[in-house]
Amino acid sequence: MKLRLETLRITARKSIEEVSFSPSVTFLYGPVGTGKSTVARLVDYCLGGDLERTPAVQQEFVAAQLNLQLGEYACTLERSAADTQSVRVSWSRARLAEDIEANNVAADEQASEEGLDEDRVEEPIEVESVNAPLSAGGAPIFAEDVYNLSDLLFHLSGVRPIKVRQRARDPDSPMIRLSFRDIWWYCYLEQTHLDSSFFKLEDPFRGRKSQDAMRFFTGLHSERLSQLEADLYRAIDEQKGKREAASQIKIFMNRFELGSELDVESRIEISRRELKGIEAKRQVVERDRATILHPTDQLRTQLRELGSEVAEVESAIGETTAAISEQRALRAELITAKVKSTRAEQAGAVLAGVSYVRCPQCFSDVSARPHDIDTCSLCCSQINATGHVPSLELESMRRELNDRIDLIGDSIQRRERGLGKNKRLLERLRCDKSRADDLLQAELARYDSSFIESIRR
Repeated sequence: MKLRLETLRITARKSIEEVSFSPSVTFLYGPVGTGKSTVARLVDYCLGGDLERTPAVQQEFVAAQLNLQLGEYACTLERSAADTQSVRVSWSRARLAEDIEANNVAADEQASEEGLDEDRVEEPIEVESVNAPLSAGGAPIFAEDVYNLSDLLFHLSGVRPIKVRQRARDPDSPMIRLSFRDIWWYCYLEQTHLDSSFFKLEDPFRGRKSQDAMRFFTGLHSERLSQLEADLYRAIDEQKGKREAASQIKIFMNRFELGSELDVESRIEISRRELKGIEAKRQVVERDRATILHPTDQLRTQLRELGSEVAEVESAIGETTAAISEQRALRAELITAKVKSTRAEQAGAVLAGVSYVRCPQCFSDVSARPHDIDTCSLCCSQINATGHVPSLELESMRRELNDRIDLIGDSIQRRERGLGKNKRLLERLRCDKSRADDLLQAELARYDSSFIESIRR
């Protein structure tokens, strides 16, 4: 797995700092508190780790950008201080510098031989960028098997992640991928745990995963080996279960004094003959019962019909109630419109010849304001000569509103009379259904009791 760090760009509140890494070894030195450990922590933070929120980090840190080489890809990992669940990954795929230079030299020589210009053609670069979550979601973020940052780093490195048992001692435990963070244990050791066990064997869970990661490094891991280990654990568990079952069977046979296989077979044969006789009697009883018409069948049919009628009447009551509510609302609106039109006509008649000296809203003096005959002295709007509605037309509108109000009132009365009839019918149907239910329960209790008594005999 090829991973080479190139540069780390740190954006602070007051400056932007950049750390360049050597292709071989980078050695950071300086006094205490100058940020040596912070550089390592920020590299781990860009690769999906947690960042220790020291006071300096909380006050100054804004974002970090890590440039590195993953396999054949030049990658950029960006993560700000607020990104706690994802990392922005951008990568470009181009041939290595040595290969590009060699191809350019070959192209120059060929162009010189053919007498052509020595123009170089740039290699196309494949550029991609995704927001990779730290935890896998339900849908892939890239390709078909990349669900989180760990899968993406393996994919760009050209490495297929190995699968290990989630619980090593459980043969039915599902196979899970070994994440990038499990392998990163051996690339980044936290400063607070430098003196701890390298294999983390003090933690049973993490110790098992560290062993799987070490097998991955040394090439000793294979999914076939994991499957064989699971089969071995399963065989051991099955062996223990069978031995326990044999012990329980022996205890059971000693309790009932079953010394040999012949004794057991003779008792089983006697029980089989008794069972056949009882089965024959049960079939005769069931056949006799099936041929007799149940006395409650007619009551059940009547109950079904009553239930259908009750549902229909309830539906009709609901529709009638909704229609009455709508008509009452419409009648109220018509009455309100009639009252408003009458009040508007009266107000217009009262204020028709009024000459305003002061504005009724702000009480400003408007008597000396110049205006034309055809404009309003208050708002200076053009007076519409055709805005007056004749009295005959107003009277016609009032009569029409009265007719509509009366028609809606008659319709409401008719619907209310029908609603009352339906409610009385519903009450009567419910009473009939309740009586039929009580009668059915009594018949069933009496009939089933006699049948059960015959079965007991």
